[in-house]
Amino acid sequence: MMIKVSITDEMLLKAKKEANRRMAFGFRTEYPVSDSYKFDMIYISCVGELVVQEYLNNKKASYSFADPSFPGKELSIKGRLVEITTSGYGDDFSKLNLLYNDRQYAESISKGISYVVQVFINGYQYKKQTFCENKCNTGYIVGYIEFNEIGKYPIVQNVNRPNYKVALSNLKSFDSII
Repeated sequence: MMIKVSITDEMLLKAKKEANRRMAFGFRTEYPVSDSYKFDMIYISCVGELVVQEYLNNKKASYSFADPSFPGKELSIKGRLVEITTSGYGDDFSKLNLLYNDRQYAESISKGISYVVQVFINGYQYKKQTFCENKCNTGYIVGYIEFNEIGKYPIVQNVNRPNYKVALSNLKSFDSII
């Protein structure tokens, strides 16, 4: 079920450029955050999006960007809208969950998203809340959940915002949608 993808320096460079561009856009949080934290979270997301694209390219799977202004956040695969969500981890992600912002869920219901894919990348230092790119070399596509199923899970408050919390054991194999 879990798919391992090597993260290259080229992917990190491309993700960093995209994260710098996206800094001009909003960031979902209940509380103010530093620009460095915001950048790290956007950077992590961009790396995860490239992990999925790398895997799809290697499988020769057909996909397109749903929104060219945010290339990779949402993909169209076989006519279905697929959203990529990425989390960073330090040593182990097996006890982590797919977290999906409750306000984002409400805002996204009308977008027609079919699936949400969870990606984990290494290099995140939880206690410091920073991303260390020189420790980032591996991404895992853990699986997906149907978008409309997310709302059935409990909402929990994490450091910066309330999120639906989905156990990784409830995700399905990403290969089944490509």
